[in-house]
Amino acid sequence: MNSLKSILAIFMIFAACCIFVSCEGEPKAPAKAKIERATDKTGKEYTSRWICPMHCKGSGSEERGQKCPACEMDLVDNKNHAHHGHNH
Repeated sequence: MNSLKSILAIFMIFAACCIFVSCEGEPKAPAKAKIERATDKTGKEYTSRWICPMHCKGSGSEERGQKCPACEMDLVDNKNHAHHGHNH
């Protein structure tokens, strides 16, 4: 009976140590800039030739091959942009 209590005590100490070590010093995710979606549908986020699929504020370009400055997604052709159920 004593050996069972000893084994249980060792197991509990081991489990407590594992929990303590796994939660300590966990690296924090780097803070990302808040991505703001445009609400003005007349802005360049909606009217440019190349637009961000997420319509991030400040995105949109007349030049091909650009990335969104907010979310870093590739800009897509506004004429061929699939709306997937959302309205512009």
